Amino acid sequence: MGIRKETLKNTIKGIVRKVLNESINANHYNQYQINKRKNALYEAMMDGFSFDKLRGQSFANKVKYCKQMVGGQIGGGSSRIVFQIDDHWVLKLARNNKGIAQNEEEYHIASDLYATPLAVKVDENRSDTENYEWLVSEYVLPAKQQDFKQCYGIDWNDVVDYIKDLRDGGGDEFFDKYSENEDACDLLNDLHDYYANYNGAIGDAERICNWGLSNRNGYPEMVLLDTGASMDVIRKYYT
Repeated sequence: MGIRKETLKNTIKGIVRKVLNESINANHYNQYQINKRKNALYEAMMDGFSFDKLRGQSFANKVKYCKQMVGGQIGGGSSRIVFQIDDHWVLKLARNNKGIAQNEEEYHIASDLYATPLAVKVDENRSDTENYEWLVSEYVLPAKQQDFKQCYGIDWNDVVDYIKDLRDGGGDEFFDKYSENEDACDLLNDLHDYYANYNGAIGDAERICNWGLSNRNGYPEMVLLDTGASMDVIRKYYT
């Protein structure tokens, strides 16, 4: 029995050691990838990422240049792909006419004098404001449901329910519920304004994956990731 116990003990130790080593190696690999990306961003800034080199190029050549300068894409879909070009900004590169339309719409919403605070900021000087083949916008973190509670004191489920009621012409009861919470009421007003004045596809705001967390003057704020997908763009290119 003693031999069996000792054998079992050694076997367990071996398994634990293997798991720990795999965990350590994984952490080292993740840190290596993080450092590799930081180095790529730093080298891109030092070498001088040139937007002029994107002009007149095919989509494939634009992608090739971006990968050479800043590494792989950090996101994207059927109409646009996204590269992080430094610690504060991303490049949204249009794949096709759908992406160009979304870049143009997103640019006009963000650059409006009375721009909705739900829109991500854009860098007008570095964006392609002639053909909208690319857009430079602020880098934001993916949002979590609990961020709404922490930022505005409002439950995510109430945000979703308000949006659903808003589409049906209602939603006033949520202002009553949060009447003593100015931050929550501001968010509800911003959502109403976006839906009423920007022809926004408000249904997208019901999904947390379409929200991001931004730092505005030292304060966290929630923003919509794709204001370019307005109802006009959706009707023209997606229906």
